[in-house]
Amino acid sequence: MPTTQLPAIKITSPHKSQQIRVGSNISVSGISSPPPGVSHTDCTVSILLNGVKPYQKTVAMGHGGKGDYSVWHYNITHKYASLQLGQNKITAKISCLASPSNLTKFNSVNVTGT
Repeated sequence: MPTTQLPAIKITSPHKSQQIRVGSNISVSGISSPPPGVSHTDCTVSILLNGVKPYQKTVAMGHGGKGDYSVWHYNITHKYASLQLGQNKITAKISCLASPSNLTKFNSVNVTGT
């Protein structure tokens, strides 16, 4: 049975256990890459704060243009979800179109609201 390689994703900012003031916006950025044979433009990256859905689509900032999520960014504001006192979980999700099914991978960091 062939193994399907998954895409890769990593939140590069904020850092694990970083302290962030409650009520402030959170600038989230990261990097990602599609699995071999899948184009960057066939993938999207979205994020979630403390499980508050829907996922928020990030802004692609890779050198390949509008659909290149090799580098991405999202600014979490209170309009989407607010940071809570104590531990908060930021989750990034990459989803790539592939056959027979889409390929998805997650990466999370916990930050501390102060």
